Amino acid sequence: RLYSVLDKRLSQTRYLAGRDYTIADMAVFPWLRTWERQGVQMSDYPAVQKWFNAIEARPAVRRGVQVLADLRKP
Repeated sequence: RLYSVLDKRLSQTRYLAGRDYTIADMAVFPWLRTWERQGVQMSDYPAVQKWFNAIEARPAVRRGVQVLADLRKP
């Protein structure tokens, strides 16, 4: 259900809280990174997928994800 709600919202606006990137996007992105483990097929939610890809491509987000990856290395 949550993916459907997000998809509907993101089909109407670029970011979750409107036209600007906000803490809402920053807070939701990490939760959606595990979509496969949640049993979700991202292609079923095209607006979410487009948003996710755009957020994931942001340089600061990429750096943050890399920090986490480095911390997980043995």
